[in-house]
Amino acid sequence: MITAIEILLKGIILGLTVSMPLGPVGIILINRTIKRGMLSGFFSGGQIHK
Repeated sequence: MITAIEILLKGIILGLTVSMPLGPVGIILINRTIKRGMLSGFFSGGQIHK
């Protein structure tokens, strides 16, 4: 029998996997966020999607 917690955890894992940025732009944003901080990564993403 599948419990509600198991379904919730599977849903969270699936949602995070699907929402991960892919491609070269996503890698650049992740790299900037790690090196310069969350705010820098956030504003870099805003610049690219204009």
